[in-house]
Amino acid sequence: MIKLYNLFHILVALLLILSLSQLGCVNAQFPSITGFKHNGPPVITSTGSNFGTQALVIKFGTLTIEVPPESVTPTVITANIPTESRNGLLYLIVNGINSNMIQVDLTAYITSPPVSLSVFGGNFTVQGYFLNSYQSNGEQTNIYIVYTNFGETYIFTPVRSDNNQQMVVQYPRGGGKLSGAFMIDKVNV
Repeated sequence: MIKLYNLFHILVALLLILSLSQLGCVNAQFPSITGFKHNGPPVITSTGSNFGTQALVIKFGTLTIEVPPESVTPTVITANIPTESRNGLLYLIVNGINSNMIQVDLTAYITSPPVSLSVFGGNFTVQGYFLNSYQSNGEQTNIYIVYTNFGETYIFTPVRSDNNQQMVVQYPRGGGKLSGAFMIDKVNV
């Protein structure tokens, strides 16, 4: 009797699986992100598959970004992101189904860099967008400002702030006039 009871449950389970496969439930395609491009403030483009063509949600660190259907194709999503966005994990929610997660390091956009620095040294301020001192999980980003002067390279670490739009760099006296680059988490500006 026990063997017949177990056989009955196995048969019911098989029938249920066959029924669900006929409805298309077993063959669901999960959204998958394969890449991203930060096109500068404030646009980000995600590429992948199974995004659909309806409105969806991007989860970026602690932010929730709703994307209208006109910005969604089955393989590309283009969305505006807030300037308070920080480097971190990004995933999509499409029809209630989560995609895989990817690490997104935003490209800082500098609006007012110092063109050259005084030989007297001191502080200078770099202003722009996505000047992330911290990632969305609270960890510090790796920030370097690299300046060169006649073949000599100087690397500065800015004073960190919670402001995503400004950094202060302490520049040593006697460094000369320098031109340089700004890098956050290995992304050059």
